[in-house]
Amino acid sequence: MVDSKDYSTPGRLRVLCIHSFRTSGKIFQQQLQYAGLLEALSDLVEFVFVDAPHPASGPIPRDVRPYFEGPYYEWFTAESVGDRVEFDEVKMKASERFLMALLAQQGPFDGLMGFSQGAAMSGALVALQRSGLRAELSTLRPLRFCILFGGVKSRHPDHLAAFEALSGKVPCPSLHVFGDKDALKNPHCMELADSFRNATALLHQRGHVIPALQEPQLAVMKAFIQAAASAPEPPAAHIPVSLPVPLPAQCQEQQQHEQGQKQPQESRVLLRQPTAAVLPAVAAMGSGNARFTWEYVEGVIIQGGVGRDEDGEAETVGSTGPQRQGHLHCKL
Repeated sequence: MVDSKDYSTPGRLRVLCIHSFRTSGKIFQQQLQYAGLLEALSDLVEFVFVDAPHPASGPIPRDVRPYFEGPYYEWFTAESVGDRVEFDEVKMKASERFLMALLAQQGPFDGLMGFSQGAAMSGALVALQRSGLRAELSTLRPLRFCILFGGVKSRHPDHLAAFEALSGKVPCPSLHVFGDKDALKNPHCMELADSFRNATALLHQRGHVIPALQEPQLAVMKAFIQAAASAPEPPAAHIPVSLPVPLPAQCQEQQQHEQGQKQPQESRVLLRQPTAAVLPAVAAMGSGNARFTWEYVEGVIIQGGVGRDEDGEAETVGSTGPQRQGHLHCKL
């Protein structure tokens, strides 16, 4: 099923919506509708919903069957074998071919939106296109952004190769929405966000769901989409290059001292919620010459680079220099 019902107005961005494990395009549509996102984004986005090519091959998740009617579909299946993840290669390859054909025949699309397994597929598709490792994707107009709900980084070898070809940072603006109570949050959702160069993360207080966003969070999502709409056309494909081995920190400091460079001073901007003051930073992602970092932890937004504290939670250590790195984590 491909449903491109018009939820918006002319000038909208076309977004291909990739559903979660053993659900459907119709269910994904209902989830977004119950969260109020179809209506809230109606002036910005045309949503195109699609069913995976494989009927569900096992039990339907307990948080799906009681609330949503079938039929149900899946993009791939995988199982853990020791420290490895083994995929059903037939299903994975068929799903990739299906989505690549859809992007070519039903496109052009501006972006992808995925939930859970659909978010893993979405992130992998963007990485495959930007890395140039899938010729079928490289010939299409580059995807401008992706919005990923409760997403994880695909462990399929081809997908990991695409991320690695991009030095672990996919050069595509991405919005990651995941719950503070989601069992996948740490490290899986955060790992996926860390795999994108221009990442914005919205944290909500629920679990592995598509939530109804509060007004400040919704404002950030809209600003993200508007920035993607106004950003320059991305390059057709990334050409991997060999990067120099990073110098040890002490050597870097000495080199900067010798060149008369000054380390930018650390600065923290504290806000009680993501207000209008945050939105210019989100919109500036589309400029293509800077990467912006905003970390919202325990009611505080901090400007800087993302690190990890001793408990494994994200924290910031960064600067106000012209190249700011990281994410916008909103925890309300």
